[in-house]
Amino acid sequence: MWLLLLLPVFVAAAAMRELVYVGQVYQKPLSQKTVVSAAGGLPAWLLVRDGVLQGIPTKDDVGKHTLKISTQSKPVSVLELIVKEDNRNPCGSEDTYWVEALYEEDGPVEDRLDAALDVAEALKVDVSELKVLSYNYSRTIRSVEAIGGDEVAAYTVMKKVACGDDLETAASEMDAFLTAVESIEYDYVVVSFRL
Repeated sequence: MWLLLLLPVFVAAAAMRELVYVGQVYQKPLSQKTVVSAAGGLPAWLLVRDGVLQGIPTKDDVGKHTLKISTQSKPVSVLELIVKEDNRNPCGSEDTYWVEALYEEDGPVEDRLDAALDVAEALKVDVSELKVLSYNYSRTIRSVEAIGGDEVAAYTVMKKVACGDDLETAASEMDAFLTAVESIEYDYVVVSFRL
């Protein structure tokens, strides 16, 4: 007598992994009718808006975030977003000059996203050229000297503008920044540099 044993077969899709840094504006376009889910809901730093998975992780979000992405026509895929701190100096061993738009009031991730998108649009740069950090965190991860005031704020939208001892370019970039962002809401603009 023969016994036929049928066992279910589970096919697990390999997880896609993406590295996201604290302060980076993360954007992933989604196809129509895509559902994104996670155990316990999406992390607080992520949202789906206008067909785009987007967000800005903070230092509190460092670690792995596993999401399930599903559509009607494709099997469920797994996306692992690995959030890390990035304390590298973009100018290597030289000073890095940043122009920062400071915002006194903090709110949900939508507010930070909107601020970053507004600044990117005003400056006519890709949002990937900006960092959005809590003010206190931005001051603890780097030795900072502020030029033109250093008001206390909730968060900052930062753009690297010069390296080395090129204060003239940094000042010129600050003027251009102020002109470009005059139609958006922010509280202060400063030039800072990392020592």
